[in-house]
Amino acid sequence: MKRWSFFSTLLTGNLLLLGIIVVVGFVAMQRMVDQKTAHQTEVFQSQLLNMIRQDIEKAWPQADARIAQSCRSVSEMTGVRLTVIDRQGHVLGDSAVRAEDMVPHNTSNRPEIVDALSGRSGHSVRTSETMNLLFRYFAEPVRYEGEVVAVVRIAFPVSDITGFSRRIVSDIVMGLAFVLFVAVALFVLFSWIWYRPIAQINRIARNISQGDLGDFFLVSGPREMTELAKSIDQMRKTVASQLATITRQQERFRVILYYLPDAVFALNRKDEVLFCNESAKKLFRLDPPTQPHHIQQLIRHANILDYYFRNSVYLRTASAGTTLERLELEWQGQKHILDLELLDVPGGPGADEITVLLVISDVTALLRTSQIKVDFVANASHELRTPLATIRAALDNVNDGMYDDVESLLTVFQILNRQVARLESLIEDLLSLQSVEDKSIPLREKTSAEEQRLWLDELFRPKAVENDIGLSFDWGENLPPFLTDNKRLGLILQNLVDNALKFTPSRGKVTVRFARDGDSRLVIICSDTGCGIASYEQDRVFERFYQSDSSRTGDNRVRGTGLGLAIVKHAVERLKGTVTLTSRLGFGTTMTVHIPVEFCQEQAGTTDTP
Repeated sequence: MKRWSFFSTLLTGNLLLLGIIVVVGFVAMQRMVDQKTAHQTEVFQSQLLNMIRQDIEKAWPQADARIAQSCRSVSEMTGVRLTVIDRQGHVLGDSAVRAEDMVPHNTSNRPEIVDALSGRSGHSVRTSETMNLLFRYFAEPVRYEGEVVAVVRIAFPVSDITGFSRRIVSDIVMGLAFVLFVAVALFVLFSWIWYRPIAQINRIARNISQGDLGDFFLVSGPREMTELAKSIDQMRKTVASQLATITRQQERFRVILYYLPDAVFALNRKDEVLFCNESAKKLFRLDPPTQPHHIQQLIRHANILDYYFRNSVYLRTASAGTTLERLELEWQGQKHILDLELLDVPGGPGADEITVLLVISDVTALLRTSQIKVDFVANASHELRTPLATIRAALDNVNDGMYDDVESLLTVFQILNRQVARLESLIEDLLSLQSVEDKSIPLREKTSAEEQRLWLDELFRPKAVENDIGLSFDWGENLPPFLTDNKRLGLILQNLVDNALKFTPSRGKVTVRFARDGDSRLVIICSDTGCGIASYEQDRVFERFYQSDSSRTGDNRVRGTGLGLAIVKHAVERLKGTVTLTSRLGFGTTMTVHIPVEFCQEQAGTTDTP
């Protein structure tokens, strides 16, 4: 049902009230006019009758001859009908009809004459027998020497009195119509004046309810209205401030969710995804959704969907606020271990409100790292225990006097020397690994390929000559000096060359080449002609303490700490570079490292040292 506006209600109410007042006033005024007219008519008739009576009494008894003429004269001047009747009821004169044509008037059907003949004033309203019109009659006795000798009577047509009253009422109605027109116009004006501030406040409140919290304008009107408008304006400012705070909190919440490392899906009661963060998009390779999608359209893994539907029903029917479960899945060609958690979000009954959060944590790398740490501790303990056990056994034998000649003691000392050297090498590699894993910002020091060549040549040339291995260095003419972390670069080169020499047989060759890749990348290529690495081992050689099968070298004495290539990998990662491996079993291995550097303007030459 359509409701009336306040303005229509106010105007209609005022007009209705005005109409009631006008109708009641008109009826009351009409009655008052009728009564007043009747009273004034009676007074006028009474006064006129008394005047006529006095004139007749003064002229009586000589007035008989003039009565008919006097009746006509009075009628012409006043418009009333005048009749004079003697004591016997005979008409002596009448202003309308000839006296001789009229019947006696002392009959009972003329009560006013009967009353006057008895000495009283008389009046009545009845229809005239001679004129057949409704008249109002007034009669007074005419006295002569104290006795009633005649009756004088006047008559007014009732229609004249009613017409006069109607003319007065008509004039009043015309006046009331004009007053009513002016009153309606004033009521419309005043209703609009009263309604205007309310309409302004209503429009402001409606705009606020629709979310428009823009600038407020002043409302003119009565004090109560202006105070109400100020209260609404204060409420608007409060709401705007609270909404701004909520918006900022929501944006912060979304930013936090967006950059969380865990995949987060926000869903409503219809199992539609309203929001997912960047980690979710990366984990499930999703395009950013522009509108709500059912979860089955975004996640197509049966185990995850089964977990969601099973626990979402539980959350909506139970008092628990969260569920947690771990799944092992195989997708994208890899094994993934996921922690799934479903969180209940208290909210209203709205279909588009977030009711649950599905949080998916890919803990594959975390568990792998944890396992690597466990393996690292086990491997480090094993690597440390082996030489220590050898040293302890040798010392116990010496202490027990098992070696009583110099040659035997010399052999024991050689064993101790090798094991101590192995411990030193292991500790040095562990310290190197710890240093390259340090997350400190790399230092920027100036160096060059020539400087690195001289250092590597000095460090490894004796070993290469001793094992009859050719060691050479090469770099292009356009390779200038560059800025990088010299310590980490040195660890990369040292371990690459050491590893290549270790697995290259006599008369083999190891080559280290420096090259430039674009304006800001240095390429280091270390190649050897050694035994190579089997394909099934190539993914593991960068793991800590992983050592390839010694049978591939043809020499069981070739054994290191298993940390060299792990040091290379971590040092390259700290320099934000990459390392790749290419190898064929029995033909050799090539390690390629790309690291970002800042090249200087100077140029360097080319050399080849056999």
